[in-house]
Amino acid sequence: MSIAFAPEVQAALDSGRYVPVHLVRFDIPGFSVGYWRGARDFTWNGFTYKPSRYLDDSGLSEIIGVDITERSLTFSDVPTDDNDDVIAKIETYQYLNAPVIVAKLIGDVETDEILGLVESSRYEISEVRYQKSPVGEDGARTVTMQIELEIPGRVIRDSVGGKYSAKEHQAHNDATDTFFDYSAVNGAWLVEFGQVVR
Repeated sequence: MSIAFAPEVQAALDSGRYVPVHLVRFDIPGFSVGYWRGARDFTWNGFTYKPSRYLDDSGLSEIIGVDITERSLTFSDVPTDDNDDVIAKIETYQYLNAPVIVAKLIGDVETDEILGLVESSRYEISEVRYQKSPVGEDGARTVTMQIELEIPGRVIRDSVGGKYSAKEHQAHNDATDTFFDYSAVNGAWLVEFGQVVR
């Protein structure tokens, strides 16, 4: 399947001369927050992304396997003094399975004008890990946070005892799907096979 880009986007991709802009949006229950590596707020598609000096683009690695697609986001120098920084205090939120959208825009090399979107992928947070650096000469250490993402509806749900709600199942399958309507009681149902003599 081929993807058709706007002419200016395709021209930039063909020439190899463009500026990549990575955006990461977290939809934590109750609110949404986004980050990018710029120095000031950046608004794209009606949503404002916060500047983040520690979003590591090299952490936007992706693994495609036969079962699931995984992605890792790396944030360093956490925690920070910013009380509004969700990433610095993500453990205080119900982040497991929270949706994350990773997008890549490209901009003009000369003017920094955004030409358009070239990639957008939806994931869910599966794990948050921390790695501490050795103690420096000043007695301080930095903390690097790695956020592991997996595609929505991943098979790992079965191993952690979680299951879809009817609403989630309908979102992934069909709006009229009733697969989970009787999941709480179907274990007690009597199922008869073959000819039944009454």
